[in-house]
Parts: sequence; C-alpha cells; structure tokens
Amino acid sequence: MRLSIFFVIFTAGWANVLSVSVAAPEYNIDMGRLAISEAAYINPIGAPALPCKVITIALPPGAIIERVDFQGAWRELCTLFVPPSEPPLPLSYCDAAEDLLEQFGRANEMYYDSDQIYPATYGKIVSTGGLRKYALVTVACHHFAYNAVSSMLYYTENITVEIHYSMPPLSDERTVYWNGLIDDITFDYIAEDLVYNWDDA
Repeated sequence: MRLSIFFVIFTAGWANVLSVSVAAPEYNIDMGRLAISEAAYINPIGAPALPCKVITIALPPGAIIERVDFQGAWRELCTLFVPPSEPPLPLSYCDAAEDLLEQFGRANEMYYDSDQIYPATYGKIVSTGGLRKYALVTVACHHFAYNAVSSMLYYTENITVEIHYSMPPLSDERTVYWNGLIDDITFDYIAEDLVYNWDDA
C-alpha cells in the first residue's frame, strides 16, 4: 500500500519527469589534442572522434520511458583538429575491409565538408532495461562538439537529462511484478556502482 501511494504522489506531483544534472568530465588540451578522463567513444565511422560521458540513470520501479530530452549550452572552447573515427578493420585485407574503407571515405567527406556542429544534440539514449527492481536507462552525454570546417571545438559544462515517463495502472501486471521486488536487495551492491543517481534511487 505504501508503495502504491508513493507512485500516485510521484506521478501527480512531479508530472512524470525525472531531471538529472550531468557535469562534464575533467579534460585538458595538450599538444593540440583533447584528453578526457573516463571517456567513451561511440561515434559513427568517419565522424569526428569526440568523447562522451555515458551514465546509467534509475527510474521509479515499473516506469515506462516515453522520451528523453537533453539540454545544455555549447560555447566556443578553442580551435584544434579532431581526427575522424576510424573503422574497425580486419587483420587481413579482404572485401569487407575494402567496403569499410569506402564507407569511411564517404562518411569522412560528409562530416568534414559540413559547416555544422557535430553532434547536433547534447545526448542520446544508448539502452534501456532493468536490474531486478531498478528500471534503468543508459545515455551518452555530449559535452563536446566540433565544427570541422572552422576547426572549432565547443564545450558545455553541464547537461540536463530530462526523462519523460509514464506509470502503468496500479492493477497492471507490470505494477504487481515491480511491487513484489521492492524489498529485494539482491543486486544493490551492483546498482550502487552502476547508477548515476544512486542517492535518489
């Protein structure tokens, strides 16, 4: 009963939006190269090899994600050359390697001839899922962006991740299932290391 009341209050009072503030990782620029602590690189082949910060966020148990919005404010940081993301070539030259190189060439031309900032957004969803009682969404936050024509690197100190979600009816099988797991602490030790907003979770 206590959990059901919590769901109603959370839904009515917070309008089904969870907001998480994500600070940029530490970085430095040395010899014309951008170095980032704990960075992930998940760019398409041929796109500027920019780092991002990947985090996992916990939602209320049973939450159904509707959409995720990312907000920030890029500012000019400096000019430097950011190399393209290279394809994972096989050890021996073959048709697959030739196809990858052709794909790399086309993509590289598209990204580096464009007078647009890459990436065009402050973040994206990487995956959704769960860990026992925890409903999770993993996102990539783009604190850095690049204009290949001007060689300008952009930076935002903070990105706000807004997760819009819905809750199933209290009588729904999904809700009954999650209610049954609420006191389960089986994977809490894993979740504590994994979840970015652990204190809230």
